[in-house]
Amino acid sequence: MSESTPVAAESASASRMQAQLEVLETRSAFQERLLESLDAIVANQSSRLAIMERDLAALRGTLAALRDAGDERVVDEPPPPHY
Repeated sequence: MSESTPVAAESASASRMQAQLEVLETRSAFQERLLESLDAIVANQSSRLAIMERDLAALRGTLAALRDAGDERVVDEPPPPHY
């Protein structure tokens, strides 16, 4: 008959805690890498959006200038029948 000693029980508990700690550290490292990746994606998208907004503003200005100049090529036409 084997009896558990307090030292053996404490050692098993410490081993379980160490294993749990390693799992948590692994998860934390994965989440850090994921967060850095997502941050880079958001920064890239933000830059691209700013460029598109600037381009849209320029196109609107060009369209307004053409309308003001009376350019007959710029006409508010209804969409084609397939719309």
